[in-house]
Amino acid sequence: MAKKKRGGRWYDRYPKLADYLDKMQALTGSRRNTVIRGLRDLLVTRAPGLIDRTVTRYPLTYKRRWYDADPLCWLTINGMSYAEPAVIVAATGYLKTALAVKPRKKTAGRR
Repeated sequence: MAKKKRGGRWYDRYPKLADYLDKMQALTGSRRNTVIRGLRDLLVTRAPGLIDRTVTRYPLTYKRRWYDADPLCWLTINGMSYAEPAVIVAATGYLKTALAVKPRKKTAGRR
């Protein structure tokens, strides 16, 4: 399998984070929502006020990147681009754990 060419995205400076965000792109529905909400919560907790201070700088390009079409993904991932390195490290660790956990399969008769 050929390795993806990198370099144009802000998170390509952080190879592990880039790998996890690429994996997140393949997630669908509630699984992606769960992961992105956790990532947003981490950002809000570790960098209070960051999103409020920087949101006017986020690009308004609709559907340019996979996360642009989802408002929460757009807000969170663009917000991370302004985070301190310690927050990026924490986010990378969160994604490593969150993406390693397999979602439970629903079984008949269980709610």
